Amino acid sequence: MSDDLAARLERIERRLALYDLLTTYGPAVDSGSADQTAELWAEDGSYDFGDAVLPDRQAIGKMVKGKQHQALIATGAAHLIGFPKVDIDGDRAVVTGYSQVCRWVEDRFEIWRVTANRWELTWTDGAWRVDRRQAYVLNGQERARALLRAGVTG
Repeated sequence: MSDDLAARLERIERRLALYDLLTTYGPAVDSGSADQTAELWAEDGSYDFGDAVLPDRQAIGKMVKGKQHQALIATGAAHLIGFPKVDIDGDRAVVTGYSQVCRWVEDRFEIWRVTANRWELTWTDGAWRVDRRQAYVLNGQERARALLRAGVTG
């Protein structure tokens, strides 16, 4: 295989691995799989969802096991990640897009939360890990639009 073809294949494999990480998040968090959710992050990777900042992998796992999250998934919830814009530069990646949380209310699902997302990741030991995720509610606030703007303007 030529060096050019091998490099192209590696870039494709890394992009697919990144999509795999993103699509693992929803099923992991909705099933209450705290360890699997936390393992998506680097040890010191953070998650800022506007109301609070979880400073590391341990705090992310603790959130999944926590009363508020357990109550949400016990009544029915789906964390959905929209198809994102992905920028990969060597061992670093930035992903920009949307997510929403739907929850079961009475006899139907309702959209509960829609956020602008920025994921910053590093390729380490053959896998992507989240260094930082920001997810801000799209309720007119500038910081949510700023995340999206940064993803499309560089």
